[in-house]
Amino acid sequence: MSLIRPTARRYGKNTVPLAILVATLGALPGTTGATSAPPPTRDSRELPGLCRSTEVALFQCPIGAKQVAICAANGPSRAVQYRYGAPGKLELAYPEPSGGSAGSLRWASAGYSGGGEMQIYFETGGVTYVVYSRMIRTGFGPDGHNNPQDELGVAVLRGGRVLSNRRCGVAEIRGGTSDWIDEQRAKSLLPRGKVVRLP
Repeated sequence: MSLIRPTARRYGKNTVPLAILVATLGALPGTTGATSAPPPTRDSRELPGLCRSTEVALFQCPIGAKQVAICAANGPSRAVQYRYGAPGKLELAYPEPSGGSAGSLRWASAGYSGGGEMQIYFETGGVTYVVYSRMIRTGFGPDGHNNPQDELGVAVLRGGRVLSNRRCGVAEIRGGTSDWIDEQRAKSLLPRGKVVRLP
């Protein structure tokens, strides 16, 4: 079962956006527990992205004034990197640019009744970073049809405890807008892992 919705739009070189709030590898400033962003609103500006023009965005999205992205080399290299920050001012890049590969980034997916989830995640310094796109059923409407809800975001966990769970905004980023993880490319570039349980 493919977790990419048939109606999902693709832009540019099959790029897809997503978001996070993680300023350091340690505790997040100003957070004391799990947090979630308010419902996103459309931003008419197109923002520069974190992926270079020579890369393919497996996922990218805005969270406040910052962005999260999973960028892959466009060519024979299998290099994939997680990035967080603002264009020109990255706060976190994993693996380090000198690593040249996907490090320990992994993909995982799960099917749900009425939906499913795709994740790209890694662990460093005892902290797990999970970029996700999922569709969950929130109930049934009066007409009996499923009421699905899409959720895109990034969660940060330490020891299984959620430090932050931020949802993506919907501002346009050069090369795409907030949408599902590029499942096909993620599966071709990254090793498979196990689904990380999120709230």
